[in-house]
Amino acid sequence: MSAVFRDGTPEGQRIAVDCLGFRQDKDAELRRMALFMAEKAVTSGAPQEMGPLNPYERRIVHLAVAERGDATSESIGDAFVKTVIISAK
Repeated sequence: MSAVFRDGTPEGQRIAVDCLGFRQDKDAELRRMALFMAEKAVTSGAPQEMGPLNPYERRIVHLAVAERGDATSESIGDAFVKTVIISAK
C-alpha cells in the first residue's frame, strides 16, 4: 500500500490507515489496560507485567503510565517484541 502513495508524499511523511476506527479503539483499550495495571501495581505493591508488545504498543503504555505520576514502567527483553513491567514509584 505504501508504494502507491510513496511518490505523492513528502520525504519522511507517513500515512496511517484506520479502518472503521480499529486502531483508535485498540489504542484506547491498550491505554485503559495500562492504567488498570498501574493502579493494581500501586495498590498491591507488586509489579505488573504487560506483553509481549511491539514498539508502538509499548510507547502507548509508557505514556499512559507516565501520566499517573505514582507509577513507573520499563521495557524488558531483547527482541522486537518486549514486555513492559509496571511498578509503583
